[in-house]
Amino acid sequence: MFGGDPSWSDYSVQASVKIDNYSSGEISLLGPFQVPGLAPRPIRVYLPRNYNPTEPHFALYMFDGQNVFDDLPSFSGGWYIHEAVEGLARSKRPMPVVIGIEHGGPGRNLELSPFPFEAEPGQIAILLDWVTNHLMPA
Repeated sequence: MFGGDPSWSDYSVQASVKIDNYSSGEISLLGPFQVPGLAPRPIRVYLPRNYNPTEPHFALYMFDGQNVFDDLPSFSGGWYIHEAVEGLARSKRPMPVVIGIEHGGPGRNLELSPFPFEAEPGQIAILLDWVTNHLMPA
């Protein structure tokens, strides 16, 4: 669950920029976040319409976060997850907060794999440790 007032004070957030404002919700760009052992990366967060930080919300964490919301930062087209989230509201289902975690550039294949790639060990354990122990609210 994503709710209350999560403290991200232990992160080195360099910028918090609202990148889009939909009549239905808001997408913000945060970071870059330092990930020990991996490249720093920005995070994109979608807060659905009527988001209230004092109420709990489900959270959906997505890798390749540059692709999650729109075409501009994507090399092959955006996924527009925020539109699917708003579709949940029309069917009276809970709307999650969506957290898009951008990949670390050239190391993407290694950081998203538990298996060796090109003679280098997979690094998914490092990334998942950071997501679950640092990015996710307690």
